[in-house]
Amino acid sequence: MGVKVIATTRNAAKLTTMKELGIDYPVLDDQDFVSRVQKIAPNKVDKALELVGFSTLFQDMGLVKDGGLTCFTGALGGQWTLDNFSPFMIPTGVYLTSYAGEAKDLPAEYFSHVLNMIEEHKLTVPIAKVYNGLGEVGQAQANLESGKFSGKHVVVL
Repeated sequence: MGVKVIATTRNAAKLTTMKELGIDYPVLDDQDFVSRVQKIAPNKVDKALELVGFSTLFQDMGLVKDGGLTCFTGALGGQWTLDNFSPFMIPTGVYLTSYAGEAKDLPAEYFSHVLNMIEEHKLTVPIAKVYNGLGEVGQAQANLESGKFSGKHVVVL
């Protein structure tokens, strides 16, 4: 698609798998995260997709260049709101948006294109584990929250 992707994990054991799946720059999210990204993108990045939440949002916005976009779309860290928020907390020249997501937001032709790429083995979707039926949803959730698995947890109904 013509982009270079920097993706993060807090688990160093997942870095190799990320590279194998096509991530251009898998980066460990630890105390050296900012300096690692600055080495990869010394002129900052065009866009950042924020999945963790407020604990990393402002750090990530600081890595985005003037005119760039940061999209807040998740709060894996558990914090969905911020007390005493001020618009002046957003770096000058950086745009902040949010996305809650709905199935209708993905055009059918693009979704078909992605499914075709998967079918043709041009795109790999890593599957952590497949669960059979609603009786295994609790185990699926526990495994997901454990952080010990790489990939998607799929429940087949």
